[in-house]
Amino acid sequence: NGFRGPGAAVEKPAGVVRVVVAGASETFGLYESPGMEYAAQLDSVLERAEPGRFEVINAASAGMTPPRIRFLWGAHLRRFDPDVLVFYPSPAFYLDARVPRDTVRVRTGPVPAPPPRPRLLRKISIVAKRVVPGALQAWVNELLARREAGGEEAEPWEAPPPDRVAAFERQVTELVDAVRRDSVRVVLATHAVRFGGSMDAADRRHMAGWRKFYPLASADCLLEMDEAANEAI
Repeated sequence: NGFRGPGAAVEKPAGVVRVVVAGASETFGLYESPGMEYAAQLDSVLERAEPGRFEVINAASAGMTPPRIRFLWGAHLRRFDPDVLVFYPSPAFYLDARVPRDTVRVRTGPVPAPPPRPRLLRKISIVAKRVVPGALQAWVNELLARREAGGEEAEPWEAPPPDRVAAFERQVTELVDAVRRDSVRVVLATHAVRFGGSMDAADRRHMAGWRKFYPLASADCLLEMDEAANEAI
């Protein structure tokens, strides 16, 4: 059925509380070992607390925005008769070049295969990350971010534009409303980051890697967007 982890029957077993967890790569567990993504850990915690009482389905996928999850809910997820939807949003999506679309385009016909990527290139990339000094990696990522933003002279946003925060709140609200109309309880999670009040060298490397995906936003802008989104939640 396309979910990460054990398959789930469409028909819910009698007496079971079914929890669907939705979100993007953080929820899917893109960099986690099997069984270590937080949805699987939630399933383990609930199973220990009340054996056989709960079933957790990880319905996340990389890049999933609130409108996409709302579409997925109506087209697929609601058929599984969930009792609870847990949604972990990704606020940084709203600092991309374009705000996530309100409507979802549905592809028809076969999906083209991605271009082949030689295994050797992947191995070289992994080894390079291990041997290249972290400071140099951070410098390269910052350079790439500036180039994507429009060159050395381009100034990234120092704070999240108000319309981006408003779009986040509106689209999350629309998702919550759609799910609640099916009499399903919604649990919203605030977004977590590793960064505190000050950054050490390791934090700066991670921030440079994060900014590479959102070159329009400064480090402060990314962190402030997280704060604003969590306030909205």
